[in-house]
Amino acid sequence: MTIAQKISKMMGNDGQAFVALNGRSFRSVLRDYTVKIEYGGRSLNANGIDLDHEAVTCSEYFAGDPIRYEFDDRSAIVEAGDAWDIEGKKPFSWKSLD
Repeated sequence: MTIAQKISKMMGNDGQAFVALNGRSFRSVLRDYTVKIEYGGRSLNANGIDLDHEAVTCSEYFAGDPIRYEFDDRSAIVEAGDAWDIEGKKPFSWKSLD
């Protein structure tokens, strides 16, 4: 089981829950692990249409854009808006949308 899967299980496998089954906050649970945080910015094509998200600096981040939490085992959780999921096949994607 990956670290991301362990955290998901602690959160009741509910991507809209930000309080773990034991009453701890989502961020408190994340702090139990070494985590690399990346902010996802929108990548636009020449026509201004959103493409996949890519890592940006914190100053380029807009509220609601995805935040990627990568753990030592290279698994990741992606938070966007009021929800989160284990990372999908592409960086900053959700597994549930693969």
